[in-house]
Amino acid sequence: MKYLVLDKRQRIEISSKYGYVLTRIAEELEKKNLDYVIAYNDEITIDFINNAITITVQGQNITDFTHIMFRGMRLDKPLEYETRRLIVDYIEEYNTSNPGKKIEIQNSEAIKALIFYDKIWISKICTQNNIPMIDTHYKANGRYNVEQLPFEYPAIIKQYAGENDLRVIDGKEKIKKNVYLLESPNDYQQEFLKDKNLDEYIVQEFIPTGEDFRVFVKKGSAIAGFSRKSTKTFLTVNSGEYTKLDMNKRKDLKEFSERVAQVFNADFIAVDVMMKNEKPVLQEISFNPGFKAFETKTDGEFINLAKEIIEAF
Repeated sequence: MKYLVLDKRQRIEISSKYGYVLTRIAEELEKKNLDYVIAYNDEITIDFINNAITITVQGQNITDFTHIMFRGMRLDKPLEYETRRLIVDYIEEYNTSNPGKKIEIQNSEAIKALIFYDKIWISKICTQNNIPMIDTHYKANGRYNVEQLPFEYPAIIKQYAGENDLRVIDGKEKIKKNVYLLESPNDYQQEFLKDKNLDEYIVQEFIPTGEDFRVFVKKGSAIAGFSRKSTKTFLTVNSGEYTKLDMNKRKDLKEFSERVAQVFNADFIAVDVMMKNEKPVLQEISFNPGFKAFETKTDGEFINLAKEIIEAF
């Protein structure tokens, strides 16, 4: 077996060769004595020559691999996700012609189901499948500040694809969430948001619980999860307090997350949930979730998510 792990390049300089997630995945692949290649999305080459398609990664034909894992991608570059969809289609055709050399792609069916990897299309699929979600409002002209919202302030505004912001803080480039709290229409003029092109943003209702939940679902079963409580700002990520969930005690979150995974037909997915009127509603999903906070900032029995991910085929 030979694994291909595709990830995005880091937008800022890091001290190690790889970030936490890639390092952990490599560790677990090595424990199993599995051959692997870690490559970046910009190392993919696609040729359409003589009515034939050839896809190579770091000069190797993609059909030389037995398992393909898609990790991070640049959400500000939709072509990266389109390339993933093309690879899925290409490998599916290859598998049909070569049944004895089948190549596995993690989340291939989920990628086929989600045409565009953004919050608008995720909302569409959830609505069609009766998955309760946070109320969301999209205005193509971006004129949120001069026209009435379908819900009351306070509200949340975020980049529609989930693209993060790159800011210079104390002389260093840092990645920050492109998510802002709106207490009133005046807050569209807050720092960092006022110069944004708002036709690339969506507005969502603000649920003032100060807590959300991330549940990891592997092959249809919720295997782990944790709560994230905001401590410094309204955001729970990076500045929150993290606690492992007992999935047997939170069957509401378990069953909800498994249903979301089923709708998207995902091999491995993170489902981000909030509680609204004491019932779960969907906040986000991720086909390639990070798990550093879960593995390093929560107490209790260690759950090896890197191992779970590489086994989710």
